[in-house]
Amino acid sequence: MALIELGDIHSRKNDFINAESSYSQAIKIMKDVPNANLSVAYSNLGCLYLKNNQLDEAEKMFHASLNLEQKDKRNLSVGYDFANIGMVELKRGNLDKACNNWHRAKKYFAEAGDDDSFNEMQSLLDDYATDDMVFL
Repeated sequence: MALIELGDIHSRKNDFINAESSYSQAIKIMKDVPNANLSVAYSNLGCLYLKNNQLDEAEKMFHASLNLEQKDKRNLSVGYDFANIGMVELKRGNLDKACNNWHRAKKYFAEAGDDDSFNEMQSLLDDYATDDMVFL
């Protein structure tokens, strides 16, 4: 959808206000369109919020995307949502939650055959996980 692409352009230019507006408009329109890939708009808006340290808003967007992706069984996208939620938790200082989300993301990346993303999650776990952490 053109509004998502416009939001991406604004985001790359660090134009937060116009990027947020474009993504929000896309979400509003796409909610009424059957088979629209609404999760992309949610995820992109979540990334914008994460970049600007609006962590509560970012988490809401990533969970909205995650719910849609899980319903449609899109494992690769589910993995990205868990990875992004992990980044929110890292910024909050919640290493246990961050690592649990990255561990979950890693499983979905493995199922989807995305070795690069799998390895990126493993690298984050190597950097941040401690021996006493229990992954769900």
